[in-house]
Amino acid sequence: MLVVVLLILLSMGGFIGVSNRPGFCNSCHIMKPYYASWQSSEHNEVNCLECHMRPGFPGYIRGKINGMVQAIDCMVGRKGAKPNGTVRDVSCLRDGCHDVAELNNKELEYKKYKYTHKGHIGTNVAGIAISCCTCHSHFEGADHFKVNTQVCFTCHFLKSSQSDNRMVETKCPSCHNVPSKPINSNLVEIDHSDFVGYEANCGQLCHKKQLEKISDIHETICLNCHNFRKSKDVNSSEIHELHANGEKVECFACHGVINH
Repeated sequence: MLVVVLLILLSMGGFIGVSNRPGFCNSCHIMKPYYASWQSSEHNEVNCLECHMRPGFPGYIRGKINGMVQAIDCMVGRKGAKPNGTVRDVSCLRDGCHDVAELNNKELEYKKYKYTHKGHIGTNVAGIAISCCTCHSHFEGADHFKVNTQVCFTCHFLKSSQSDNRMVETKCPSCHNVPSKPINSNLVEIDHSDFVGYEANCGQLCHKKQLEKISDIHETICLNCHNFRKSKDVNSSEIHELHANGEKVECFACHGVINH
């Protein structure tokens, strides 16, 4: 009897050891594209479990149980072919990974936009707790955990249907460098330095169409995930609390693409 127990324990220990390796994720066919994108990403030297499980022993056990349930669901056909993973801030900001103070003090350039993490980490916008996964997601083509700028536009340009205010008021120079040379537009030469000098409002003068979009979500969008439409008495903060602060739903899944 003791030998059987020892064999079971050894088998369980061996399975746990194997399942801790990133290659184990690739053994499931629905994970293959995600595994391939991880291999070509900047995080390819970080074990999957370090991001997708909460740090600490309770998080490890919870993650193992959740993984086992997902595997069983997949085998019996109860789970769809598209997995959904959420990485918590506590994983990103743990010791040895990303440091909050360093992130806040660093000015970045992404594509054509200036950016700083300051004012984003730990911020709450209209019921949305801004987390790492709010901006970093598996959405930019085949890239793993890249920034999707559509999320930026949702917060900074979306206007409430109940008021004339945007969710987050931002001045253009916060994200854009002022053009150093005059620009010719419709036979008119425009020197942006003239406007910046007397603090003109970019949106009111020239760029209103690029800065505004009314929040107009048709109730039929809810039926893509739910059996019934939302209740009439549910406000936007409650909706955001349910959809953005748990298993993340992408902003544009409801709000649509906001061009800028």
